[in-house]
Amino acid sequence: MRHRNKMYKIIFFILISLSLSAQKTGEVGESIFYIDTVLAKHYTFPKTSFLENERSVALFLEENINDLKGANSNLELLYSKESAAGKHFCYTQKIANIPVYRSMVKVNILQNKKVVDVVALTFSEENISSSVSTANCLFPEEQQLFPAIKSKEDHFEIIKNLKGELLYYHDQYSYAGKKDTTAVVSVFNPDPLTTAQTSYGAPYYDNNDATNSSLNAELQWKSVDLKFENDTFYLENDYYFLKDLDAPNIAVVIAEKDTFSYNRSQSGFEDINAFYHLSKERKYILDLGFSSLVNKTLYIDPHGWSGNENSSFDESTIPNALIFGEGGIDDAEDADVVLHEFGHFVSANGSPLSNNGQERKAVDEGFGDYLAASYSKSINAYNWTKVFNWDGNNGTWQGRSAATTKHYREDYKGDFWKDGEMWSSTLMQINGDLGRSLCDSLVFQALYAQSSNTSMIDAAINLIDADTALFNGKYHNIIYKRLQDRGFFPADTTITPPSSSDILLINSEEFAKGNNLIIQLPFLGSGTVKLFDCNGKTIENATFTNVQNFNYYHENLSSGIYFIEITASSKSKKAKLIRY
Repeated sequence: MRHRNKMYKIIFFILISLSLSAQKTGEVGESIFYIDTVLAKHYTFPKTSFLENERSVALFLEENINDLKGANSNLELLYSKESAAGKHFCYTQKIANIPVYRSMVKVNILQNKKVVDVVALTFSEENISSSVSTANCLFPEEQQLFPAIKSKEDHFEIIKNLKGELLYYHDQYSYAGKKDTTAVVSVFNPDPLTTAQTSYGAPYYDNNDATNSSLNAELQWKSVDLKFENDTFYLENDYYFLKDLDAPNIAVVIAEKDTFSYNRSQSGFEDINAFYHLSKERKYILDLGFSSLVNKTLYIDPHGWSGNENSSFDESTIPNALIFGEGGIDDAEDADVVLHEFGHFVSANGSPLSNNGQERKAVDEGFGDYLAASYSKSINAYNWTKVFNWDGNNGTWQGRSAATTKHYREDYKGDFWKDGEMWSSTLMQINGDLGRSLCDSLVFQALYAQSSNTSMIDAAINLIDADTALFNGKYHNIIYKRLQDRGFFPADTTITPPSSSDILLINSEEFAKGNNLIIQLPFLGSGTVKLFDCNGKTIENATFTNVQNFNYYHENLSSGIYFIEITASSKSKKAKLIRY
């Protein structure tokens, strides 16, 4: 979803009807809750041969993650996926057979890695505040789990305690016909300002949705596959359906000839423009080999949001839906808007139900902006840095940039739309280094590893892992330098792709609790251990002599993220650690 100030008014009136009694609130539409700020824990385990299926993985996790060791705690599989690089399992935690709200354990078993990466947002059953007999979920708040009732009101997910008091609300608007023939369509490609190489202003302006000769001159004829039935052409194919889901109620256009010719003053134009760009991007993703990211049916409403200035992806509907608003410039006229919202759909297919938490949402918004910028730049490089070049940057709203110099974490503000700019800008730098198809492949592969409430640093690690999995680390120096320059890794460390005889960290979970970290060497050796904080400052420089298993201990660490570098003989290992 693109951010609009106008949305605050909508949220306000909806929430008034819910008799608000939230535990933590800021301004209307900007409430901050513990569940949105808590970060998932990152674990690394040696890869073992018995981790073959969802149940063996679940048993391993229940035995090795403390929050899951309770007698009443277990994991339930949400989904499993196979990517080009390995297997991915996703679980939710249940306590006394009641789901823990937003709990998620994501397991990534990549073919080229000798370790299993686990990202977990779990909670101890010891912290349940009271009886759970009438609850349908357990809601985390600081160190407690509150028995609660989860429901849906309008497009809001609502959590209330057993007294009926509101604990939490979440806006779920984040974020089969067959192809029979080909038709030609008139579209903006990607938008009229880009093709005219000009800025917003007469005659290139909205003017209450009116067209003119200058705007008509920027229309381009393109072909698209669609459905043909009973002598009629429909804007449908194997996966995409245009459908009137939301006000204003405008019928989807059809044609008796294989030509859809409209200008922007006609409602059919938005139908065609959205359908064309979505179809083109889907084919591109298929050609890259990521079919599982785009193999679900999708509804598209080019005239929604009651005519307001916003657009959204709705993951809660079956099928999922993209809904485009009409305030200011009609959103479906701008390929950047279309691709950004499509990005939420693609991301949700890679890791369903995982777009939760402030930093995780920033990554998702940044991915949507990146997808838009990468797409537009591949068509026309003029002014690609301005995301929503036609719909935004025009007095209606500001739009965003895919070429900022924002640096993690001093420029992180807790506004996931604007914070996403540092992620999209970093990815576009890598796009410039490697080219579109290579960079997009890395970004798409990394989507499978995303999980709830992860940090932007976790997203950076996923990108490095994607290079290891797809290209055996061929581009990791280029990728790492860009990530490092943005602050996602300490300035004086590097990441080396794993090998068959790599140094292993056996129990990062115990280190997170304040206990020993076991460092396993592939040989009897001597070396050093360096520990850095998340800003790259050296915390400790320790040594070890003639060992194969070194017990590293550091008791005086505050909670947070750290990086460790182990060097022994010609081997080295860099990894992220957490202390909580």
